[in-house]
Amino acid sequence: MVPAESETVRAFVLAGGYGSRLSSRLGGQPKILAPFRGRPFLETQVEWLAAAGVDDVVLCLGVAADPVLAHLRSRPPSDVRVTAVREPEPLGTGGAVAFAAAGESQPFLVVNGDTLAAFSLDALWDCHAERAAMVTLVCYRISDASAKGRVEIGDDGLVTAFREKSGGGGAWVSGGIYACEPSLPARIPRGRRVSLETEVFPSLVAAGERVAAWHADGRLYDIGTPAGLDEAEEAWATDSPRSRP
Repeated sequence: MVPAESETVRAFVLAGGYGSRLSSRLGGQPKILAPFRGRPFLETQVEWLAAAGVDDVVLCLGVAADPVLAHLRSRPPSDVRVTAVREPEPLGTGGAVAFAAAGESQPFLVVNGDTLAAFSLDALWDCHAERAAMVTLVCYRISDASAKGRVEIGDDGLVTAFREKSGGGGAWVSGGIYACEPSLPARIPRGRRVSLETEVFPSLVAAGERVAAWHADGRLYDIGTPAGLDEAEEAWATDSPRSRP
């Protein structure tokens, strides 16, 4: 199942974390408002999603929601509809999806709030439909996976296992972009913190559910650390969807 051309493409952006690894750059602001090329990172991420084909962005906010809501009121995006939901307590990445996306009736995207990457939305939906997956992860090949969880992928394009930070060397890793069926939120435990990456996705694989991986070209940027933020700032001007012919 993929959204029809006439349907809205909605992305839930996971932006409820503390941003502790980036605290030296934040000046007390939440991570999604980190300074990025002279303006808050949120604005670049929303433009990136709009350029990819997203029509509707839902910010999943948490403990530091007020500054983000104030920014949206003062500088509302013009390229795409943006709304926000505030979780009542820290719920983790999985709990945030269960809370914000309950009741969705068509496939949707989930995106980490510190992610930028090159990807084709049409190709992602095609892969998701061809593999009849409940979830499809956008995956990138990196040369050093020592600081990343590895995604093990079978010849059929389905995920067979997740290996959390299990050594260096090249590997496929999740880009923090997921195509999801509307049945996913009901599979996520309620009433506690839940991680998509370390609990929900591995449990789906263990239960025999179809969790697919789409091999994306291009580079993945994670602005969750000072080094990652610096790398993305330097490269995004020439690597963003809007900079390409």
